Amino acid sequence: MVLMCAGIYVLGFVPYALFVSHHSAVVAQDRLQRALAKGLKTKSLPLGSTDSSIPQVRWPTEIPTGTPIARLSIPSAGILNDVVVEGAQKVQLEEGPGHYAGTAMPGNAGNIALAGHRTTWLHPFYNLPDVGIGDRIVLEVGKHVWVYRVVDRAVVSPTDVSVLQPLRGWYITLTTCTPLYSAADRFIVRGVLSIGATLAANSSVHSSAPSNFQVRSLPSSKAVLPAVPGYLLPIWLGVAACCVLGAFVVTRRVLAIRVVLLVLAAVAAFESYGVALNLLPRTW
Repeated sequence: MVLMCAGIYVLGFVPYALFVSHHSAVVAQDRLQRALAKGLKTKSLPLGSTDSSIPQVRWPTEIPTGTPIARLSIPSAGILNDVVVEGAQKVQLEEGPGHYAGTAMPGNAGNIALAGHRTTWLHPFYNLPDVGIGDRIVLEVGKHVWVYRVVDRAVVSPTDVSVLQPLRGWYITLTTCTPLYSAADRFIVRGVLSIGATLAANSSVHSSAPSNFQVRSLPSSKAVLPAVPGYLLPIWLGVAACCVLGAFVVTRRVLAIRVVLLVLAAVAAFESYGVALNLLPRTW
């Protein structure tokens, strides 16, 4: 009986991890899309003296984690207008691609570094290994667009943080877990700004030459999905185990009570899945 219940529990975790988490992330992305469209306010600034032909953004000094800051599109990976949030911890990556705090911000020179799940939640980077040299990576902040071309692909150790280091020029670095369904290594894609494509993309939207601008107000940074503490896992598992025990031992002769206890056990198991999923590696 114990082995059978354990097998059912483990098998149930697979559809939860792949489908329930995905639905939650889709809901989160919808809220983030509306928040980004409504909340990001900018004002124009004089053209800078360096790379003045490229639109540049002046961001606030402090940006709360979870704040939607940009949209990301990678056609060859099937990514279209995913909202990027500030921060690359578990909670942020459950909502979509996350920006590594401390790396260059979207619309700035340097090395913009983004992380994303590959197999759970929205799994935006599921097809990242399909991206080839020369493919486009597009970032949008407001109505301004930056187009990058992929120049490098690599597999590195999870502890190799050199890919996040600052670079001179306009770069973007994307990271996710590899191989599929494993967090053993990290797959890296790096792009460099395509100046001609960036200017063309902006001129098609703006009647005048691209100008620099300042973000003067940010969308709400309230977390869409709550953080789930790990200590709840043994609690929910204990509740589920007690309910199953009660259903098949204590109240085995009373069908109605057995049904109620089994339903409670299923609910407890479902809740424990959410905790267990958060214990997986960060970019799983």
